[in-house]
Formats: sequence, structure tokens, C-alpha cells
Amino acid sequence: MIKKQLLMAILFAIALCGFSQQASVTSGKDISNANGSISFSIGQPNYEVKNSSQGVANEGVQQPFEILVLSIIDSSEDSLSMTLYPNPSTDFITLSSKNENLEELSFALIDNSGKIILNDQKVNSENEKINIKALPSNMYFLIISKLNKKSKTFKFLKK
Repeated sequence: MIKKQLLMAILFAIALCGFSQQASVTSGKDISNANGSISFSIGQPNYEVKNSSQGVANEGVQQPFEILVLSIIDSSEDSLSMTLYPNPSTDFITLSSKNENLEELSFALIDNSGKIILNDQKVNSENEKINIKALPSNMYFLIISKLNKKSKTFKFLKK
């Protein structure tokens, strides 16, 4: 009886292993050293982003996971009440600023390699639309300055 239960448990475990996440990709690799590890896949044909009013869901084999704080400059006189949306985006991002003196605000757009795309652009409205349609898919940083002093940094993804 015990042998039969053990055999059933082993068969059940093997069956579960067959239902793991699978994908047809052209290439991929896991790389690790003393400083950390990275896993990637290239050529994933089945990728889709689902948007709704409650959030964004990315389908696919490899999902980003990141723990990173870009900048926190939060003193009572320098804190900015600003948001950036949508993230990720394809055509436009909107920089929304509430109760801010727009004449004091400017922004710079920088790609993930540090190349400056836009520099010292004035914020002209409370909901400033920034055209990113011509930019390649990449991660970008929008740095907000108040009176030429860096005050806030947003990170966003251009699809």
C-alpha cells in the first residue's frame, strides 16, 4: 500500500513538472557572477500588454522585476506634486503638475545610456504632453528641475 502511494506521489510530481512555463524563443541565457545574475530571452513571439482602468498586465515568459528608488528629494519647501502617465507608453507621456508655479519648472529627457534627448524644456501647462513617438523602444528618465535645481526624476518605458 505504501509503495502504491509513493508511486502515485512520484507520478503526480512528474505530471506537475510538465505544466511549467514554456516559450519558443530564438535564444536565451542565464548569466551570474559574484555581483548578481541576469536571465534573458530573445525572440519571444507571444507578448501582449493588456491595459485597463485598474492597471497594466504584461503577458510573456520573462517579466521585469526591479527594486530601485531613483530619487527622493522631499523637503517641505522643495517637494513637487507631479505625476507621469501612462507608463509604459507609445506616443505621448503626460507630466501632470498640481499647484506648481510653472514658470519655475523645466525638464530634461535622457535615455538609459545617459544620452540627453531633450534638455532644459519649459513646462508650459499643468498637463504637459511630451511627444515620444519618434523615440526607439527603450527605458528613459524624465528629470524635473525647479529653479534649475534637480527636484524629481521619473523613469518610464517607451514601447
